[in-house]
Amino acid sequence: MHPIYPYFAILLLAAGCAPQPPEGAGADWAHYLGHPTSNQYSTLDQITTQNVRTLEVAWTFVTGDSALYEANNLIVDGVLYTPTPSRRVIALNAATGEHLWTFDPTTIQTHEPTRRIEAQRGITYWEDGDDKRILSARGPWLFSLDARTGVPVPSFGEGGWIHLGDGMDVEGRPNVGLNSTGYIYKDMFIVG
Repeated sequence: MHPIYPYFAILLLAAGCAPQPPEGAGADWAHYLGHPTSNQYSTLDQITTQNVRTLEVAWTFVTGDSALYEANNLIVDGVLYTPTPSRRVIALNAATGEHLWTFDPTTIQTHEPTRRIEAQRGITYWEDGDDKRILSARGPWLFSLDARTGVPVPSFGEGGWIHLGDGMDVEGRPNVGLNSTGYIYKDMFIVG
């Protein structure tokens, strides 16, 4: 064996272990916690540890809900999508705060679940070409909304929504549906 081969192998191994830049969200925050890995990291560099203290509020928006807010907003193509504690979904111009639309699931599914709806933790964004959707749940109902208008997508389930089924939670209480955002893999919506 030539004496350079062991050094060459070590060099190749070291090159394969070089630190990779972290994956993260860019201008869009289209996934729960920013990126499909949920790493809460953005590759944007306009705000730094040196200038963060000079930031000022650009705009605010009052949702009208007074409950605990535990959700992760999404930003896609300059639109901020926010779920409210009452399970409404609101779309705003991310630069100006201008209200674009609001979807209220109680206008479609008016019955109350058998027990209190848990906190709303998020919504899910999906797109396939020009078909762009927001998925949100209230109780056992999953809604698929046109991301541009907030109107339920008629081709999804029963006119824009599906019933996730009845069942019991781990404590033997009637299940009221999702409180956490789901994940999308290819064309599958995956929930816990």
